[in-house]
Amino acid sequence: MRTKMASASAISWRDSANENHIRIYYFRNGNIEEKCWDGYWYPGAFAFPGETISATSWSMGDRICIRVYVGNGSLINEYCWDGEEWYQGSFTAEGVSSTAVSWLDDGIPKIKVYVSDEDRTISEYSYENGWELSNDLGV
Repeated sequence: MRTKMASASAISWRDSANENHIRIYYFRNGNIEEKCWDGYWYPGAFAFPGETISATSWSMGDRICIRVYVGNGSLINEYCWDGEEWYQGSFTAEGVSSTAVSWLDDGIPKIKVYVSDEDRTISEYSYENGWELSNDLGV
């Protein structure tokens, strides 16, 4: 696989059959696109306008949940995969880039998204029962 990438983010997981899976999200031609590894490389279904990317995931049994945070201009939007199809999530924040982490706490997903604005200030957003601005890190 040979692709020029300006910005990229990757996730991986292992299923119950002990098979590894990889997803790479990258910028190309004004869009964020996806490459998938499920034993071989192929183009994924993810393709949304944007310039910057961060991604996180968690698995619940054999179900993978993926969140991709796409920066387009001065706005970060969330796109979600819960096993069926991609859809736009509820997270939106002003900023130019982001990074994200997630984990399960007693089977409940917890997500933190760190958004950098044009002044390079980093804000932390948390998802438990909904999105909230939890910290202005002032970095």
